[in-house]
Amino acid sequence: MITNAQETVKLCMTRKPVCISEEASLAEAITRLRLLEVSHLLVCDSNFDLIGILSKEDVLNSIYSLAKLTSGSSYTDIKLKNKKVSEFMTKDPISLTSKTSIDMAVELLLQRQFHSIPIVDDGKPIGIVTAYDLLKHYYQKYG
Repeated sequence: MITNAQETVKLCMTRKPVCISEEASLAEAITRLRLLEVSHLLVCDSNFDLIGILSKEDVLNSIYSLAKLTSGSSYTDIKLKNKKVSEFMTKDPISLTSKTSIDMAVELLLQRQFHSIPIVDDGKPIGIVTAYDLLKHYYQKYG
């Protein structure tokens, strides 16, 4: 155990996660990731229910795959505009609630080799906790 067992992810999560529709283009997702300087987008349906997550790594893998299939950056750009987030997202991601202990979040990140975990309360995403968030919390408390 690295923290007080009663400390929850609510203390260190990033609030107001950036969401995107599964119907959005991959080009739009890339724009959001870059402009908002985030590493993950939560994919939500029209009711704001969490249905997936898209990471920078997912995007990199998709661009690499598309680049191998295409010839030239213009063609790749066109393909990015025609590909949907739903084709590249991780569907039905594991999530935690804001009352989950920090220790449990750390354990899950390490066991599953995740970089982030959506935080969902009452069925709606309210945040995201990343390895960076947890390290920052630990450093501020113990560093």
